[in-house]
Amino acid sequence: MLHPDKFQNEIYTLLTKIEEEYPELSPFLDENLVTIPYIEHPKLDDETFSRYLDDLKQLLYHYRNNHQKNKA
Repeated sequence: MLHPDKFQNEIYTLLTKIEEEYPELSPFLDENLVTIPYIEHPKLDDETFSRYLDDLKQLLYHYRNNHQKNKA
């Protein structure tokens, strides 16, 4: 498991990459349930950061695969 600072750094790096290289994905970032919690006082722990990081990676992975297939 990553240290919380590592999670935050990796999340920041990935978000920056998405915003700079794939701005068309920006609307999907706002729709993530981890970023818009449905409870009043969400728990922010390693599991939460890990899930969010995994969600970002999956979003980018699926976009790259579908985008590259559509370009070919």
